[in-house]
Amino acid sequence: MDGVSIIFFQKGTIRLELNVKMPYAESFPRVQGIIKKALLKVPSIRNGPAPEIGIETYDSYNMVLAIRPFIDSNNYWGVTCDCHSALKKAFHENGINVAYSEGIELRDIGA
Repeated sequence: MDGVSIIFFQKGTIRLELNVKMPYAESFPRVQGIIKKALLKVPSIRNGPAPEIGIETYDSYNMVLAIRPFIDSNNYWGVTCDCHSALKKAFHENGINVAYSEGIELRDIGA
């Protein structure tokens, strides 16, 4: 999981911008569904608008996914860490590989 940035939506609400690198071998629709379910388990994510999950770009060895949930601005760091934890757990439980920065070597990400 790479970068995090924020976009202000309305007073008190911001959109996190999380990125995850996925190998091309992974099914995007499957991964997208796993991400949606994982984000539902993060209590600090706002119910609306719904998180945006899509392919942001294609690198030489992987695709970069954009994951954009909306949160209350006063809980930025806590929700950011909760999202990363929920995503890692969901990827591990579902056997999803994550691409390393070098993009060449893929390994399990562990529990």
